[in-house]
Amino acid sequence: MTTESLEPNRRRGRSRTSGAEVKLPEQKPFKQPRMRYEPTKVLSDDELESIHLASLRILSDYGMDFLDPDARDLLKKAGAKVEDQRVRFDPEMVLETIKTCPSEFKLHARNPAHTLNIGGNWMAFGSVASTPNFIGLDGVRHPGTRADFQDLLKLTQVFNIIHFNSGYPVEPIDLHASIRHIETTYDLLTMTDKAIHCYSLGRQRNRDVLEMCRIARQVDDATLEREPS
Repeated sequence: MTTESLEPNRRRGRSRTSGAEVKLPEQKPFKQPRMRYEPTKVLSDDELESIHLASLRILSDYGMDFLDPDARDLLKKAGAKVEDQRVRFDPEMVLETIKTCPSEFKLHARNPAHTLNIGGNWMAFGSVASTPNFIGLDGVRHPGTRADFQDLLKLTQVFNIIHFNSGYPVEPIDLHASIRHIETTYDLLTMTDKAIHCYSLGRQRNRDVLEMCRIARQVDDATLEREPS
């Protein structure tokens, strides 16, 4: 088949779409589904209990290393045993602390209509996150850019079955790593109104993202503490 024989088809293909209105696929309104079935049991109750007891023993006998001195101070005040960077937890402390964890909570979005229920039998579907490369409509694969990042955010926003932004749908490597979290969070908060994910890339960067979420939601620190984003 020659190149010339393909040209008419290409022209016809362009003429069919030229000037045509692009329509979105039909979809149901934004809504969180619930899991109607019991979780699949891959372990018996006795096996789960054995894992639980072994975990308590590891935390008590061996502990964990915490590099952040503020975190170690907080844990020490809560009753943990701190030696240098190693922190050990008494089993009773772990069990009492677990009791304070809610079985469900709300993850607040910039648009209250997109606030999510997390926990229980609630289900929430997020976008793909942290892919290094992007393939456009031309079929060419290339490292992610901010423009690609923004295009994928638009898809996340428009499809109701995607409930939240899981992170960076593609890594925008044309943004310098020192400011990438600022620029991408700006895009996440202005191009979508769904809940977002903050990568834990260090204390200051986490604080930057939380502050940007607070500003986007137009709430004070106390409200953000009470209604997490």
